[in-house]
Amino acid sequence: MLEQIINYITEQYSNISGFISLQYKNCMDWELTNNYFENLEVDFNNLPYGKLRAIFYLQCSGDWEHLTKENVDKLYNIQFELLESLEGKKVIYNGIKGTVKRVNNEGYGVFKPRATRTYYPLELRTVRELMLA
Repeated sequence: MLEQIINYITEQYSNISGFISLQYKNCMDWELTNNYFENLEVDFNNLPYGKLRAIFYLQCSGDWEHLTKENVDKLYNIQFELLESLEGKKVIYNGIKGTVKRVNNEGYGVFKPRATRTYYPLELRTVRELMLA
């Protein structure tokens, strides 16, 4: 849709010089999202990272109160169980090879080989790709 808008503006207003700023917002159908979680069968070998990432991302935008308490708990339990099961294992995380380690009482990170302090934070809201190496 964004491409169509840009093409229209470019074709219709080609004689005008200047810049265009477009702003958009992610929107979520929370009723559909709650139904999705209620029926979600968790398979840690085949998690829908794209969907989970989008929901976690919108948590930061203030829309979090639209999920039911049970679904919020389910989402956090999925993240906790996944990260706990991966601790100490070698993974490919968003194209980066490394080892999953606990970095504090609540978080995990992916450390590249020979890295001791620098890591990539690992949460469901940051995962595009995650597999065992």
